[in-house]
Amino acid sequence: MQKLISIFILLLLPLYLFCDDENEYVQVYTSVKPATIKAGGNAEILFTFATQEGIHINLDPPIEVEIDKKFAALSKLDVPKAKGSEYLNLKKPVKQSFTLNKKLKPGKHQLKGTLTYFYCSDEEGWCSRFQQTIQLNIVVEK
Repeated sequence: MQKLISIFILLLLPLYLFCDDENEYVQVYTSVKPATIKAGGNAEILFTFATQEGIHINLDPPIEVEIDKKFAALSKLDVPKAKGSEYLNLKKPVKQSFTLNKKLKPGKHQLKGTLTYFYCSDEEGWCSRFQQTIQLNIVVEK
């Protein structure tokens, strides 16, 4: 039995090691505005990016946001572009508008989803895709 458990742990360990939700090159700060919303109401998720020196966020392929469709429907994604380039303007937040499901009951809820973006190193000449988990607390009011 102990041998079986050891084999199981050894098989799952590589999966755990590659399920990293942290990006060493890019920090993303996420908030929702407003934090208290009526069922069926509109709000937006704000994503503020901070990168290490020499790293930029590409806009092609585009930044993507997904959230639980039972919870809310996404609408406009506002992505500020840096002047004279195809990169994200880090001085302004990315804004994802959404509409809450009309059937949500009043109370505290957690908005869950994913943010996907591509970032590159100017100096080293590489690019990478990153998918970050979104978990935001909101209050649904009557």
